[in-house]
Amino acid sequence: MLFFNANRISCKNITDVIARFCHISGQQLNVGKSHLKVSSNTSMQEKQEFVTILRMPMVTTLDHHLGSPIDLQGTKYSNFVFLIDQISKKINDWNAIPLSQTQKVILINSVLISMASHVMSCFHLPSAISSKIDSMIAQFFWDNKDRKGIHWVGRSIIHLPKGMGGLGIRSMGVVNKALLMKSVWRIHNNPQSLLARVYTKRFSSPLLTGKPTRIINGAFSWGMRGLARAGNILLKGCNWKVGDGNSILASKDRWVNGTIPEFKSTITMGEARAWRVSHFIMPTGKDWDHGKVNRCFEFDDAKQIVGMELPYNQAKDYLYWKYHKGGKFTVKTAYAMILGEDSNHSNGFDGESPFSLLWSLRMAPKWKLFIWKILRNGLATKCNINQRGLNIPSACDLCLNEDEDYQYLFRFFEIAKQTWRSGSLGIHSELRSDIPFVEWMLSYIRPFQCQDGHLSTRTIYFITTLWSIWVARNNKVFRDENVDLSMVMALITKGLEQHDITTSNSSGALRYLHPPEQHLFPPGFFGATLSDNGGNPTITTLLVDGAWNKSTKLSGLAWVKDNFGTGAGSPQGGATFGYAESAIQAEAQACLAGLRWAIRCDMKHILILTDSYCLVDMPRGGGCVDMQVKWTLAEIVARAQDSDYCSINKVDRDRIQPAHVLATGAARSLIAFSNDV
Repeated sequence: MLFFNANRISCKNITDVIARFCHISGQQLNVGKSHLKVSSNTSMQEKQEFVTILRMPMVTTLDHHLGSPIDLQGTKYSNFVFLIDQISKKINDWNAIPLSQTQKVILINSVLISMASHVMSCFHLPSAISSKIDSMIAQFFWDNKDRKGIHWVGRSIIHLPKGMGGLGIRSMGVVNKALLMKSVWRIHNNPQSLLARVYTKRFSSPLLTGKPTRIINGAFSWGMRGLARAGNILLKGCNWKVGDGNSILASKDRWVNGTIPEFKSTITMGEARAWRVSHFIMPTGKDWDHGKVNRCFEFDDAKQIVGMELPYNQAKDYLYWKYHKGGKFTVKTAYAMILGEDSNHSNGFDGESPFSLLWSLRMAPKWKLFIWKILRNGLATKCNINQRGLNIPSACDLCLNEDEDYQYLFRFFEIAKQTWRSGSLGIHSELRSDIPFVEWMLSYIRPFQCQDGHLSTRTIYFITTLWSIWVARNNKVFRDENVDLSMVMALITKGLEQHDITTSNSSGALRYLHPPEQHLFPPGFFGATLSDNGGNPTITTLLVDGAWNKSTKLSGLAWVKDNFGTGAGSPQGGATFGYAESAIQAEAQACLAGLRWAIRCDMKHILILTDSYCLVDMPRGGGCVDMQVKWTLAEIVARAQDSDYCSINKVDRDRIQPAHVLATGAARSLIAFSNDV
């Protein structure tokens, strides 16, 4: 697309440029597929002249480019209604095919949502469009082969991520916001791009200033307004990473592990309002001013502040995405953040949510969906159907005596009780009759998983039993088959056989796509070389370890020169204590303290041994750098350049036991010492 002033000279210049390009490249412009559009205040005579010069047809609208509307005219709804038509056509095609609900979930997220993803990453869709598409997708999911179906669970629930209690079916409106947030993130990280230069001329980037953008309707285009709104939402999910502290207001910004610290009651708001974080950093920029921090902040916040790392080179403050340990924006975490803020949902369960456990189980997807429906009260029992306003007899079809609900069908029905007692688990389902069914079910699944691990055969048998009782009930309702104990036990046997086939096939097919999560290096052979200037002199081995108390945040750091095989006397090294927010931060601080000590002792060839896999993996580039240790890791790499050779290797805990004992003692007794060479 080319933009230029509508005059004869510009048109002739464009024609000359195109002709030169075609001559040099050997390609030819298809003028039949090219269009010309001018502003409405251009005279008819000038329009004819431009058409003659450019030899292109003139149009009143440019329609679509790469699938997105680029010339918005009329109502916003009319410009994006083509998305409804495309998705509706695809759904109508699929309705002719018998699909299970688990298959529909895959098709919805992989096909239907992706059909509109490019448009949603460019424009903010009108709410009427996104709501209509969400309604069509929900109807498609719940419909049966007769195009009829009850929406057993609301859209606000099924749109939630699986770990938050939903089905992971994406909401168009929320995905739209998340994709626009990704565009703003890319603009911020690629300031040299044309889009970034246009965007920053209109708005001040919220990721630079930390302040939301003020949006004036009518002053900006529809696309720019969508990006500006997404930038403001993006800002809510970002925290400050402290560098030199000059850009962060101590009393307003989230800079202490994602929170705003609390000042002591003796500090007036007039004082605190103007303070930058740099006010609490020593002039060297490498350490906190402990006196000021302890004097101004409450104890818990002061403890966190002095435990935060600072850059060795006075790097600038910047905003990072708080929902990723490496500070990188992802659409997945943005989607969860928006839904968590909008819905204020509660999973409705005391203690740990069962949904993360459910979706981590290694079993057939249809069984997972079945258990999810039980947890969300979405099974078509007679009582549930009556509650939806359909007047049908609520008596159980298996006995015609009691109302059919979860408790009776799966626990108290005579054949159900016989099935539980006859199974390998030997459960007496009639016991503890006063607790709700879902609570009763989880009281078995949770201990099974805790005791047996994620491959628990008892969990599989328990869920297979529930599924078999439900299948037997459906066979009676829809096929009028007789139900007895032998039939249910046969269904359990068949279900277990299907489970074995499913798990064995999936593990074989995905063996190379998803290798087992294990370290392929023997102890001592997984390492990261930080500097190597050649030569093969005697190497000094340094044992480092960090101990960390999660409740008190106290950390102990220790480093010991390894005298293994030398017959040397007392160990040389040191230890100190401090505060840290995680175990990896304590490990990184111990490594840095040991490296500083070694360089101070004029050691030129250093081999550092640690029991932390992540500490070795991050400088290798194998994993993202944790935001809590970014500055520390950068200083470790920089300090290593002062030596002729420096390497960090992963070993077993027993190998660094001397350093571990010192680190634990330093954290417990609050001691610090250094035994220089």
